[in-house]
Amino acid sequence: AKEKRILGKDQCLFNKSSSVKSSREVLESISTDCMGVEGLIVKHLERYGIFVYHVQNPLDEYEFSIDNLAVDLKDGVRLAKMIELLSHNSDILSVMRIPTDSRELKCQNMGIVLKTLRGLGVPNISDITSTHIIDGHRPRILQLLWATVSHFRLPSVLPPSRIEREIVRIACLKTRENIKMRYETLALGQRHEEEGEYERIAALLLEWSRIICCQYNVAVKDLMNSFTDGTAFCSLIHFYHPMLLPKKEFLGTKPIVQKISSGVAVVGSSCLKSGEYESQNLSLAKGRVSKLGGIPELFAGIDPFHPQQEKSFVIGISYLFSRLTETREEVVAAFSIQSWYRRSRRLAAFKKKISSARLILNRWRKRKKLYFRNVRKKYGES
Repeated sequence: AKEKRILGKDQCLFNKSSSVKSSREVLESISTDCMGVEGLIVKHLERYGIFVYHVQNPLDEYEFSIDNLAVDLKDGVRLAKMIELLSHNSDILSVMRIPTDSRELKCQNMGIVLKTLRGLGVPNISDITSTHIIDGHRPRILQLLWATVSHFRLPSVLPPSRIEREIVRIACLKTRENIKMRYETLALGQRHEEEGEYERIAALLLEWSRIICCQYNVAVKDLMNSFTDGTAFCSLIHFYHPMLLPKKEFLGTKPIVQKISSGVAVVGSSCLKSGEYESQNLSLAKGRVSKLGGIPELFAGIDPFHPQQEKSFVIGISYLFSRLTETREEVVAAFSIQSWYRRSRRLAAFKKKISSARLILNRWRKRKKLYFRNVRKKYGES
C-alpha cells in the first residue's frame, strides 16, 4: 500500500526517531527475538514469492513546507520538489544529498537544481549562483521563483494565441471608442513574435488592457502602476460582466482630486485622504473577483500603497484574463441556450395555435350548414 501510494496521505511507516527504518529489519528483529530456531523469516517468505523491500529513506521524512524563503530554500531540496511538480521530472529528487549538514552539500544540491532549470530552458537565471540562494539573497531568490513559475505555468494557463484572438475580437467590435485601435492590432502576431514567452504574454496583456480601458477613459501605461488604484481592474470586470459591476459604482462617483502639500486632497467642498478613492475601487474589484472565483489569492494581495513587482501583476492579470474570457463564453452559451429555448417555445405555441385554429375551422365547415338550417328553422326565412 505504501509503495503503490494507496494510502490517503503519503505518510511514513516508521517514526523519524526509530532505529529501524525498513520492513526487512522489522521481520528480522521479530524472527531473532521470537523464532530463533526457525532462522531468518525473510528467506522463508521469499520461497513463497513474498518479497519485503520497503526502506524509509531521509527523503521520505523530509518536511517540504516553507515558512521562510531565505532559510528553507538553502538546501535545494524544496526547490527540487518544485521542479519535479512543475516539470513532471522525478529524477532530480533522487540525486539530492540528505541531510545537508555542511555548506558543501548545500552547494552540490543547489548546483544540481540550477543546472536542471537551465537545461529545462528557464530564462533570466544565468546570473544566479548557488551562493545567492544559500546566503538568503532575497532578490535572487524571488528572481529564481518568478522565472520558474512564469516559464512552466504562465504559457499553460494563458497561451499567447488566445490573447491575440481576444484582442482582435474586441478591436473588431463596432464601437466608436476603439475604432482607432483596429489598425494597430492587425500585425499583432508579428510585433511580439521575436520576444520571449513571458515578455510576449506581458505585452499582449498590456494591449488587451489598453483596448478595453480606453473605452472608460482609463489610461493604462504599464502592468503595475496603472493597476494599483483598482480602476483598471474594475473596467476589465465591467466590460465582460456589466451586471456584476455596474459602471456607476467605480466611475460615476469619481471625485475631482487636487493634491495639496499637506497630503490631503480637496474634492469640491469635502476633504478626503489621499488614496481613499483608489483603495475603494481596489476593494470593490477584489470583492467582485471573489464572486467570479477561479483566481488565486495573489490578486487579493495587491496593495496600492505597497505595490508588488510587475511579475506578480502579470500573473494576477493572466488569471483574471483567463477567468473573464471563460465566463464570457459561459454567458454567451447560456444566452444561446436561452434564446433557442424561447424560440422553440414560441414555435411550439404558434403551432398549437395553428392546430387549434384548423380544428375550429374544420368543425365550423362541417357544421355550418346544420347551423344555418337550424337558424332558419327557428327564426324563419328572412
